[in-house]
Amino acid sequence: MACLLALAPLLPPALADDGSRLRVIEQKAALVQRVLEDSALAKRIAASASDEAKGYLAHARARSRSARSLVAEGRLQAGEEAIDEAVALIGKARSLVPDRDQATSDQRARYAALLESTQGLLASARRQAARAPAGAEPAEVARSAALIGRAEVLAGREHVDEAYRTLLEAERELLVGLTRLVGSATLDYTVRFESPEDEVRHETARVQSLRQLVPLALAALKPAPAAVRSAEELVQHAVQLQARAEAHAARGEFAAALASLRQATDALQRALRAAGLSLQAAQ
Repeated sequence: MACLLALAPLLPPALADDGSRLRVIEQKAALVQRVLEDSALAKRIAASASDEAKGYLAHARARSRSARSLVAEGRLQAGEEAIDEAVALIGKARSLVPDRDQATSDQRARYAALLESTQGLLASARRQAARAPAGAEPAEVARSAALIGRAEVLAGREHVDEAYRTLLEAERELLVGLTRLVGSATLDYTVRFESPEDEVRHETARVQSLRQLVPLALAALKPAPAAVRSAEELVQHAVQLQARAEAHAARGEFAAALASLRQATDALQRALRAAGLSLQAAQ
């Protein structure tokens, strides 16, 4: 059907050589005939409950028959116009009776991609929880794990749409949980480090986690374009601050490195707020 619909705009309405034009018109007519008489599309429309789609298909058959008669009489222009009308009518019928198998396949592909990304996000959240001073997993992370399990059950029962929506809910929970873990507004300065280098490594990991969280938040929450630009600018500022911190650390200037890293953390927290994540709500 895709090949059929592509023929109409690509083929010129007239060719200098009538013999060549006739062959092209006959090829188009034969293809239309196959679609109308023996195709999955024709069978799907016939089995559907859409009287409107069936009417379009019947009209397309009539125009196809008329086209063949016109071509046989040598009226190539009128015959080609009738074929093009049949193609347009088939397209209208097709739009009223979508291919559910294809739609289900597409939805399954979307579900599988979201499942993979959500499972990866959950693994990241659990790694963050294991490194956190309190060592406790936020409630949102536990809820997201339960939601992912429920989505897998739903998908196994062929409720793919509901499974996809459940994964979206799990993704939102994970974003809040990760924000609680790595984006809290108050830093925990009670953690004791063996050396300034260890503290710099800890804060660098924190910045990296926040940087990974921002694009996830933008993708999931879909803020307005102005908010996206603001968040991206803040991320770029954080990247520059992190580079400055690395330069300080390389010279042994650990206090200056930590100051730059904490400024980067603040910039990334503001980027998350621009994306639509409330850090206060995640406390």
